[in-house]
Amino acid sequence: MEIKTHFVPVGEADGVCAVLAERLGAYVMGQDSDFVILMGEGGGRGYVPFDGLSWFEGSTEKNDDEVPSAGDEFTTVSNTKIRRSRESPLLPPSDYTNPTLNLTYYPPSALRVRLRIPSTVLPLFASLCGTDYTPISAAYHFFEPSQNLVSRIEKVARILREQLYSPSANKVGTAGDHAADLVTRVIKKLLVRPFYTESEGVALVDAIVESTLQYTLPTLGRCCEYHPFCGVLDEGCQSESVGGVNEGIKRFSKASERGEFRAARQGYFYPGSIFPYQVLEDPGRGSLKAGGLMGVRKLAWEILDEVLGLRFVQPDLEPDLEEALSAPLVQSVNGGEGSADMLDLEKTGSDPQRGMSVEKGSQITLVENELSKGTDIDLSTEAEMPAEMDIDLQSNPTTPTRIVTEHIRSSNRITPHTITLDPPTNPPTPFALQPLQDRLRTYLTPFHANTPLINSLPTQYQPIIAIIRFCILDSATWVGHEQSWRSSEIEAVLKSCLGTYAQWNREANGDVPSKKELEMSYPVLNSRNAQICAHLQATMTDSLVLAEALLLSDNDVGLTHLQVYKFYSGQTLHSFLNKQIPEGWKWRESDQEIYDICWKALVDGIQDKIIGFTSTTITATVPHESEGGADEAIEEVPEKEVGKKRKKGKSKGKSWGGKTPKPSGGAGGRFDLLSGLDA
Repeated sequence: MEIKTHFVPVGEADGVCAVLAERLGAYVMGQDSDFVILMGEGGGRGYVPFDGLSWFEGSTEKNDDEVPSAGDEFTTVSNTKIRRSRESPLLPPSDYTNPTLNLTYYPPSALRVRLRIPSTVLPLFASLCGTDYTPISAAYHFFEPSQNLVSRIEKVARILREQLYSPSANKVGTAGDHAADLVTRVIKKLLVRPFYTESEGVALVDAIVESTLQYTLPTLGRCCEYHPFCGVLDEGCQSESVGGVNEGIKRFSKASERGEFRAARQGYFYPGSIFPYQVLEDPGRGSLKAGGLMGVRKLAWEILDEVLGLRFVQPDLEPDLEEALSAPLVQSVNGGEGSADMLDLEKTGSDPQRGMSVEKGSQITLVENELSKGTDIDLSTEAEMPAEMDIDLQSNPTTPTRIVTEHIRSSNRITPHTITLDPPTNPPTPFALQPLQDRLRTYLTPFHANTPLINSLPTQYQPIIAIIRFCILDSATWVGHEQSWRSSEIEAVLKSCLGTYAQWNREANGDVPSKKELEMSYPVLNSRNAQICAHLQATMTDSLVLAEALLLSDNDVGLTHLQVYKFYSGQTLHSFLNKQIPEGWKWRESDQEIYDICWKALVDGIQDKIIGFTSTTITATVPHESEGGADEAIEEVPEKEVGKKRKKGKSKGKSWGGKTPKPSGGAGGRFDLLSGLDA
């Protein structure tokens, strides 16, 4: 099945969905009653609410291709075996072998036929009944408190019908005049409480008109085939604005069409207001997004800016400071004292174009003007400045600072954090367009994983090893050692991730687990394990931003950089962190071989950052399924006894690991993160 995506960067997507449904002859699924209005005006097959989805076992006798005729309100299929999916209404129950989806949908004509009003006035009807854009005061003036929702809808529809076909309707004027006249007459008829002033009535008419305009369906004409979202933004054709279409823009556009530009798109459109993916983490600690992961995202924004050019917006100066800086600034060549009256010293601001900053009780250094080299203005006194020379602050402006502003949790609130990008280096080949092997090494570098052993791993395992390795090193940098990961915890995380990925592949190949295996008991949660899972998830979500910036496509065989979710199962991970083996867990000899080489690559050179790490080879003694399908226990004798001796045989909850390799040096990279990267 082929899935295409269409991103809407500006405003709501409701209207775009309705237009696409009409163009494709499709349904719109959602949980918004606005679709009943939009579909009635725009067409399509109908609106399907999420709570109208249900699954049943077997096939239905109803013809699935049957299209409802005009006047049908909705269509349902009754079946005694219908059951809603517990996980999501979009997914069938996992134990169904032949699931069939049952839809409850509203055809485009249902509402207008029921209310007996044209589809063209459905947006006005919705605004009069009340939408997110309708003033709250409208309901107070239009309806009695005792009226229920059905009677309110019937009242609006009845009065709207009467005024549409009233003989006294104004027949002179433009279409806009007719619309305003209709709204005014309908509001007057709806009133049950008069306005206090005439201006209050006029304001409500304007508000209803504005609310109605929110239902205007957009046009989806595409002005350019290559640039992502071209023609959707207010700036118009992006290809013309950047001076042509290069290969990088074409590749990002194709990635966007495949749905591979989701995590990074906010940074592309709104670098001044980015909200990174949040995870459920300990609110008593600092945000995981505000630590070392900012370096990962910084590299992603720099790589994107190389090809696409981020749309930076410089912060505005405060009005008093802007007015002061716009006036000629007088300075003594001999370094005379400055006047504090010229600037409001209670304000703090910066102007990247002028290359200066102002703080209370500090000095201003004019960094670009020829006459100001080596000369400071002292603003710490109240003395007047001698009027000897004018300084033109607009001469030789500096290159605007490229700042990305991310909004991240700080304590119990969201606060802005700025990331200043390095000056562009303009390399011959942007990082996003370099050969695949170079891009893979670039991906590993900010995770401190660009090592020979990790580079030698199969590419599908490199992302999860890099993510776990970063979490280990990031935790070790926190204050105190109580946050550092223990060796047994790392083994549990690695075992869970690799086993989850192996099971994912087996199911994709038709090896579906039995119902008994799926009945896994939920593990007990504790704060430390939950924080480990949060750290893993936070790193995974930010790894997507970097992978998208490097165009590490799903189309490249063997890559999982955009599919790291295949390694994560919260239920399995918590079970292993609690030293429990999940029910139905399968671990084959091939899985153990992959685990061994991944463990060696993971801990290479960072053994001192791991609590309780030893050079002992310890292998998990968990229920094991050999390639032939028989279950057996794998035992491996340690090279030396460390602490308490382990008993042979099956032992749930025991730790596992791999032999510690000798440390080897890793490579670096550019952008301060990639220094030393091989060409």
